[in-house]
Amino acid sequence: MLVTTVVGLLALLLVTQPSDGQIDRNSEVAIEHCQVDGISTAANEHCQVDRIPGVGIADDGLPGPWISDLFHRALFNFSIKHVGSSACRTQSDMYDRHLQNHTSWAVRMSESWNRYPIGLLAGNRYDMGIYDECVDVGYPVIGQYCLSDIKLKSLAAKDYSFNRTEDLDDFGNKNAWKTVLGWGDYLDKVHRNGLNLGICIPKSCSALDLQTSMQNELDRVFSPEGIKAIVRVDPIMCTIGGDMYPYDKNFYLTSIFLLMLVLICCGTTLYHFVRISYNKNPKETPNENVGLFCEAFSLINSSNGLLKFDKNNELNSLYGFKVVTGVLHNDGNHIAYLTTSWKRTAVAKDDMGRS
Repeated sequence: MLVTTVVGLLALLLVTQPSDGQIDRNSEVAIEHCQVDGISTAANEHCQVDRIPGVGIADDGLPGPWISDLFHRALFNFSIKHVGSSACRTQSDMYDRHLQNHTSWAVRMSESWNRYPIGLLAGNRYDMGIYDECVDVGYPVIGQYCLSDIKLKSLAAKDYSFNRTEDLDDFGNKNAWKTVLGWGDYLDKVHRNGLNLGICIPKSCSALDLQTSMQNELDRVFSPEGIKAIVRVDPIMCTIGGDMYPYDKNFYLTSIFLLMLVLICCGTTLYHFVRISYNKNPKETPNENVGLFCEAFSLINSSNGLLKFDKNNELNSLYGFKVVTGVLHNDGNHIAYLTTSWKRTAVAKDDMGRS
């Protein structure tokens, strides 16, 4: 009985061993087949070999990693370092320390902006982040929101332009980097090599400090891939909570002029009212003996002129038509806005869903 069992096990082992070897050889052949360059798309769909993200063969000197991966690699732990005033450096170091400890205010500043831009191929240039979450930070560091302008170009100075076809899903090229670095006649006429990225930094740091730090970090990641990232940060695009634009000389001059005009109208109106109140001559009209200056700026005189109605005036019908059309125009715009707001909201939600 024991001999029969041993013989059966040996026979089973001899039967299964060639099959396993054949499977291994077939797997190796399949893997080699999937790795052959120039394989057709249909054949690639049957290849189940997983590729490591960010690793690939460059095409025409184009980068291997995708643009979003490069941005994430450059800005993952981004903060302003080694530039700016002493206050900027102190607050940046404080931000880094508290962020490592997951302090609430530091985490809010960090998560208020995105390091991994999306929708670039669809023409999405703006990655705004969460403005309120950034500027609501007020202690111990005041959050400052800045909108940067980043443009990408190839260091090889090659022309990657291409012609779009009637099929909107056909971009006329095989590498998505050509869609970013080149120009196709897009329906929206938006270049794909630009990005406006919102970033949260301490208030003590300037726009130039942010521009310099971002330029250094992007150069560190993009330059080895043959891509030049050009960063611009306009100071006017950096704001804080309750930020007000500084008043200049023209603002003060205009304010003084309007204030004087209001005081003159109030003064002449009061003088006119006093003259009318103490008028003891019933035959004297209210505007007599008031003076040309007072008559010109008095609100009483102006109101009388606006409310005056001459039933014998041939233009009364025209004036009435103007009033009616004015009311219809103002109310019509308001009604049209209310009736179409739901449609704009639906379209906006649809666009957000697509992007």
